[in-house]
Amino acid sequence: MSLDVGVIPTIKYLERPDKKVYDFIWHLNLNADEADWSVSSGGNTIVEYARENMIAQMEEYITDEKLVQDVADGIRKWAGALPWKDDVVMLHFSW
Repeated sequence: MSLDVGVIPTIKYLERPDKKVYDFIWHLNLNADEADWSVSSGGNTIVEYARENMIAQMEEYITDEKLVQDVADGIRKWAGALPWKDDVVMLHFSW
């Protein structure tokens, strides 16, 4: 068994989006166990999402919340603009 170590660069906080997108971000935070990988401690959660998983959760949220088209489009636009690298993104939630 080997041990790898990596450095997480400084967290770049994103501008807080409008309330409807912000509600979706809270949904992701509260359901972090549905991410591809997560760790949580003391008011902080770090999650990693594969794009496919994020899209599936986003579409389920949009359907479950019965969101109107412009709100759904805003959430999709926010998710699409995340700094994806090889279809993976890591997010830090802090409250």
